[in-house]
Amino acid sequence: MSSVWSFITDFGDTAVTVPLAMLMLCFLVVAKEWRLALAWALAILGCAGVIGGLKLILDACGTSVVTAGLTSPSGHTAMSAAVYGGFAAVVSVNIAPPARAALIVGTIALIVAMPMSRVVLHAHTPIEVVVGLAIGLPAAAVIILATLAIRREQLPVTWLAASAIGLMLLFHGERWPAEREIRHLAAWLGALRGLCG
Repeated sequence: MSSVWSFITDFGDTAVTVPLAMLMLCFLVVAKEWRLALAWALAILGCAGVIGGLKLILDACGTSVVTAGLTSPSGHTAMSAAVYGGFAAVVSVNIAPPARAALIVGTIALIVAMPMSRVVLHAHTPIEVVVGLAIGLPAAAVIILATLAIRREQLPVTWLAASAIGLMLLFHGERWPAEREIRHLAAWLGALRGLCG
């Protein structure tokens, strides 16, 4: 059963979510959807910045700020909610209702399964995935609201969806060292521990 959870959790690695986020940004720029591209970039960068900043602070400060099992908020959870939720928002307004419903249900299932996989695999505590959701869902909401508010012509999402599937197949199972790099930076910033108390 752990292989199923590992399969799910690999979709949340930065090796998958970062290329997908870049693909969508490039797609929106090429489509000349400037305001939506800006909303996408701000939401994704905001999510990544907040989750990365929290990880950095918690790691640099050590046990002085660790409470209730919160040592490293789940980046897999946060970025999955933002990227997959945002992707579904942009794509769903451009496809027929039956496909839209399937896409939304599938995305919700992935966003729910991701934090479960992190807890089952003992990669995070329940509070760490809740914090991840608390960061990722507002980022997805920004993209959803921007998508609904910005009137535009139909976007050619078929090649976008095919490219996204290709990227997921290519990078699924890869592990980028984002967490390790945050730990290295936190160790380098260890001199700031006096500010943590």
